[in-house]
Amino acid sequence: MEYLRINQDSLIHFGVLLALLLFIIQGNRYFTYFRFKRRLTDELAERDNFAYAIAYGGTLFGYFISLSEPVAQLNALNSLDYAPSFILAVVTTIVLLEIGRSLHNRVFFSHLDEYEQIKEKNIASALMDVGAMLHNGILLYALMSWFGINSYSQLTFVVISFFLCQIPVYLTIRWRERLFKRHNQGCSMQHFLGQNNIATALRQCGYLLVTGLSFPLANKITAYQAASQLDSLMAIFIVGSMTVLVMTLTSFLLSRFALQNIPTNVEIDQQDNLGVALVEMSIMVSYALLMLFSFS
Repeated sequence: MEYLRINQDSLIHFGVLLALLLFIIQGNRYFTYFRFKRRLTDELAERDNFAYAIAYGGTLFGYFISLSEPVAQLNALNSLDYAPSFILAVVTTIVLLEIGRSLHNRVFFSHLDEYEQIKEKNIASALMDVGAMLHNGILLYALMSWFGINSYSQLTFVVISFFLCQIPVYLTIRWRERLFKRHNQGCSMQHFLGQNNIATALRQCGYLLVTGLSFPLANKITAYQAASQLDSLMAIFIVGSMTVLVMTLTSFLLSRFALQNIPTNVEIDQQDNLGVALVEMSIMVSYALLMLFSFS
């Protein structure tokens, strides 16, 4: 009786995956040094910079999430002819993740220099950086599974849709900032994050993850137009934006219902209550995952 289904192709795929992981881990060390101008060994072993460790680990997590789709297609096609497309997809993923990270740092949170804050051991800024990486990793996974990555045209539409889908994310962040100012006497959310308000960062990470998970959900409820990739591009953008809106509002209402009679804005933003922030974040992310799995 045969219990294992391991053959030569499986071993080859395992070797490719292992080589990819080693490449990503080593490459991330160089990217991290280029970004922060400080060595990983110095920050982790000598300065005990926990914020730096969060940012480094979150970056790897974001890479692995987004690269799971190219690896899955490599296993499914079982052909060396896919190798050029696979390599191009890996490079495209890395470049887009870094661009998305820069957009988050330089545009979405332009008054919060996350890189400098992380070097100063600001855990809140590190959590925001991780939230951006995970959001963009999930988004890229959704787009690659939607369009496919077996041709240059498919990858082109992945790139275009990646930038288009940053628009609802940007609008969601601006909405959250406006609410924050309303409930905190006009104070800036980015200022609070710069003061290492970890509870506020946890809450905002929850919203970033909800927006990211909205796009795989949009994949499942939208019909792919095989005859026209342009129509598919507009479909995933429109439905994805609507899904972000619905998921953000419903997760907001659910968290308010679960934490009723608790002044969450005071507890999280003004008193840095990690417990309340963690409960709110867990409710939002759990709800998004439940909706995603229910449409599988």
